[in-house]
Amino acid sequence: MKLDGNAIHYLLAKDFDDVVCSLPERGIRTDYPILYDAAADMSGHAVLVPDHERPQAGPTMQNVMCVCMGDEPARAAKEAGLAVAQVRDPVTFPQLYNSMLANYVRNERMDARLRAYVDTYAGFQPLLEACTDAMGFPCVLVDTAYRVVASPGGNSADARTLVGSDVLDPFDQDVFDRFAGSEDYRTMRKSRRVFAVPGSYGLFMKNVFSKSEMIGTLVMRHDGDTLSARFVRFLLGYLAPFVEEMYTNIGSFARSQTEAARIREELVGVLEGRTEDYARIDELLSADGHEPDSRYALLLVDRTFSQEGSEGLHYLAQRIDQTWTKSYSVVAGDRLYVLAYVGTKEDEHDHALRTDLPELLRDIMAKAGVSRIFSSMADLPAARTQANAALVQGTVDDPTRWYYHFDDYALTFLMSHGIGGRDPAHVCHPAVSVLARHDSEQGSDLLPTLKVFLECRYNASAASERLFVARSTLLNRLERIQDLVPLDLESLDERTYLAMSLNLMNHAQEG
Repeated sequence: MKLDGNAIHYLLAKDFDDVVCSLPERGIRTDYPILYDAAADMSGHAVLVPDHERPQAGPTMQNVMCVCMGDEPARAAKEAGLAVAQVRDPVTFPQLYNSMLANYVRNERMDARLRAYVDTYAGFQPLLEACTDAMGFPCVLVDTAYRVVASPGGNSADARTLVGSDVLDPFDQDVFDRFAGSEDYRTMRKSRRVFAVPGSYGLFMKNVFSKSEMIGTLVMRHDGDTLSARFVRFLLGYLAPFVEEMYTNIGSFARSQTEAARIREELVGVLEGRTEDYARIDELLSADGHEPDSRYALLLVDRTFSQEGSEGLHYLAQRIDQTWTKSYSVVAGDRLYVLAYVGTKEDEHDHALRTDLPELLRDIMAKAGVSRIFSSMADLPAARTQANAALVQGTVDDPTRWYYHFDDYALTFLMSHGIGGRDPAHVCHPAVSVLARHDSEQGSDLLPTLKVFLECRYNASAASERLFVARSTLLNRLERIQDLVPLDLESLDERTYLAMSLNLMNHAQEG
């Protein structure tokens, strides 16, 4: 992302109190900040100039913005006809450079988020929210009938009229409505430039177009000073092409949320405990091209050691979605979850979680707790508990690993933390829930059979006598159990986990 001179001036002025700017070329755009080096080609960059240097114009200084600390470097740059931003605060050279670097990294991340949203047809709302999150200036998108398409914290699927609506807060609806119906605005509807609402209202607008036809308008408020007004002009000019490209991809404002965007919205609701409409997510997954026998795992991704905050999580979510096909990454309750598609066959499940997942996590320098594989979105609450438990216990037991599958740590977690108010079905041995569901649907007695077999210390004759069935009938039931849920009853850990799970479920039912 290239910043213009006004944007650089504004960002520097936000970090430091005394910043002056000279922009002989208003259209100047600069790339990543670099340190001044008279022997290097610095064209197209924001160049940090030390006190002892005196920048001069030349082929290596085309379209450069000089950021200076001292009076002499700034004076030399101005005399050479270069764009100059001078920071006159008592600030150190490393502090100034680190500030510039941080701003550019943040802007590059916003740029990557916007590009990812456009490439994944995510809708108009995420575009506006990404810009607001990164830059702090709320923006509203209205169509040609002055209906809200997307707004700060609004619902992009709900196009309400501006009159009497509260979705434009902090904008003044009455002022905007009067202007939108005025002769001035009818004239400005053809403009491709950023323009101001007449009067001292602090509102700027930028029309957006599909081919040669105007399709809507972006509206943004500035802080009331010259610097922020110039910066808002830059933001609107920068954001508009993304909105226009999104419109081209989707085809209209009416379809401003694709299935993928709706899936993410529903996922956040479920993971934050605000809704239990699991069937809706299943429907949307089908509409987004997923097969009925698709399988998923829920990942809880952790990169807290980076201390990047929510902005970093959103950026990370976009990277994961671009890397992992048919996945849906969301930030819910300040935590990053991924509904990861793992295929339809067992070998695909294993490859996704044992090969693709660690490669992804190493690439993004993150860890993840991984739930059991599931197919129905009704299992999402259990998957959330499992992913969290896996991350908690795995981080303690194996801090150098990248990923933690719940079944590898389930017994240890239960022994260390107990149920703790969780639904026992979420953390118990999968045989318990699978067999209970099968018995309920088929009218069978597989779970009681397994329970008695364990209580009889795996003695088939004793278990058959206790159940009042033939030994061959018991063996047939055990074979059906193994077909539904493979069990390694030679493993002490497996037997212990199974016994604990059966006891916990019994206590839960009695309670």
